Formats: sequence, structure tokens, C-alpha cells
Amino acid sequence: MTPEDTLHEILNAPDRDELLKWLRLRSLIHHDAKLNFTLVHAGIPGEWSFSQALTFAYEVESVLSGSNYAAFLENRKQDQSRWHAKLRGWKRLNFIANAYTQMAYCNEQGKLDFNATGPVDAQPSGLMPWYRVPNRLTSQLNLVFADDAHFADSNCAGFYPLPALSALRLSTSGAMIAAMS
Repeated sequence: MTPEDTLHEILNAPDRDELLKWLRLRSLIHHDAKLNFTLVHAGIPGEWSFSQALTFAYEVESVLSGSNYAAFLENRKQDQSRWHAKLRGWKRLNFIANAYTQMAYCNEQGKLDFNATGPVDAQPSGLMPWYRVPNRLTSQLNLVFADDAHFADSNCAGFYPLPALSALRLSTSGAMIAAMS
């Protein structure tokens, strides 16, 4: 764990087991059809359709909510940075989990970079925020996600990166971000 992680507070809590069970049973993606907004923690790979995004999230959610969740957690790695349909087993589940929880920057082909963070204009040539990948299959979605990378990128319609300590008011007419600090 890094110093920025707050998971240690959960792992050391007296009600640890209850908190971890609650966390394991959370969805990786939430879509509100009425408001036309989709919520993810980190992102959705550009080569996934909305239907695939829902299906792939369910694959990981099923493992996390099942009796084999400990084996999955023991095999969690950042070793899979590129999606392809032939991925199977732990590599497949790791990529899906990494995309939903850690994705920030990637190259034009969608290869994830787990080390890149900070403003868009401070990145090396060839890296871009995951939501700026050309020809994204979910470009029609309004996506809300945590801005753990500190993108400082405000000109991307339909994408709502939430900085820490902020909130987003959703409505059918759009979204408004408000700082909570």
C-alpha cells in the first residue's frame, strides 16, 4: 500500500469483516438511464461497448461476491495493461479490475500506464487520459469518475472527473460540480 491509501483504516477497524464484505458487494459500474449518467471509479476502456462494460464488470463482481474472492484478491496484480478478447482467468479479471479501479492514462491503443498521474499537459507524448482515446465505443455516455490522477482537464464534454472532496449534482439537463472543501 502507498501512503495515499486509506484501506489500512478499513483493514484495522474493529468491524473490518463487515466493511470488507460491504466493499466486495459494491458494483464496479452504475448506470442511471433516467438521468443518462454512468458512474465508475476510474474508467472504461475505449474498446469496450457499454454492454461489454456491464458484462465485464459483472465478471469481477461475481468473483468478489462469491466464495472464491480470496483467491482473486491474492492474485491481484497490475501485470495486465492491455485488453484483448482472448484474455482468460486471473489476467482477464485483473485487467477488468484495473480498468475500473486504477485506469488513468493510456496510449492511443488503450494500453494502460499505471504510473502516470498529474495534469494532462505534463504527460509524455503519446499518453492521454483514458476518456480521450480516439473512437471510444462509449463516447455517447455521460461518465462520472474519481479524478485520482489529477487530470486538470476541463474541456471534455460528457466526462465528469471528480476531484477529491467534491460532489456532482446530476439532472437530465446536465451536471454541476461543487467543491466540498
